Amino acid sequence: MSSILCFGDSNTWGLCPASGQRLSKEQRWPCVLETLLNQSSLTQGVEVIEAGLPNRTLLRQCAFSEAHAGRHSLLNLLHQHQPKYIVIMLGTNDLKAKYHYQPADFALGLDSLLSQIFAFYREHFSFTTKLVVLAPLAPLPVGQYQRIYAGAADKLPEVIAGFAKVCEQYQINFIDSNQFVGACPNEGVHLSAAQHQRLAEVLVPLFDKSVADEPM
Repeated sequence: MSSILCFGDSNTWGLCPASGQRLSKEQRWPCVLETLLNQSSLTQGVEVIEAGLPNRTLLRQCAFSEAHAGRHSLLNLLHQHQPKYIVIMLGTNDLKAKYHYQPADFALGLDSLLSQIFAFYREHFSFTTKLVVLAPLAPLPVGQYQRIYAGAADKLPEVIAGFAKVCEQYQINFIDSNQFVGACPNEGVHLSAAQHQRLAEVLVPLFDKSVADEPM
């Protein structure tokens, strides 16, 4: 069985922008991705592991705890699940104005995280995981988020460009998620159920052929 680890923040966890509660399993994009892949005779038997956590960050210095720092928490998940595929969607929380991070910091943070992943697989396994990195979702200047994410819109294009460059260096897939989905316009940060569905649909083509071509 092929496994896909989806590692991210509240938009991977599935926080509903309307209720503030968690979306149902059937609505969250990692679970939708699993359903869509298993509907194909070529990719049946895929397990998607949800590893989203609200307030998780890419850069360790701005985390509430080690559990919320991407670099710290990912290693335990790799040991536990040994996924063949990993999808990473982090960085939105690091855009908060109070952290004062610059675009170069994001690129360095992603590089550090990817380096950790590849080093782990070289040390422990004979195979290398395949990765997809999604750009941080752009927060909208709505309500309290206008203050919390002040300046984020100016930084984000450079952050995305830096992510793309790092992924090119590692020869892994990069998707600017903002080209396909967007935060709820009434809430400003989180994906609606319809946007979760759309994100899963965007990811399917990246996995269907790879999973189908795996040796049995």
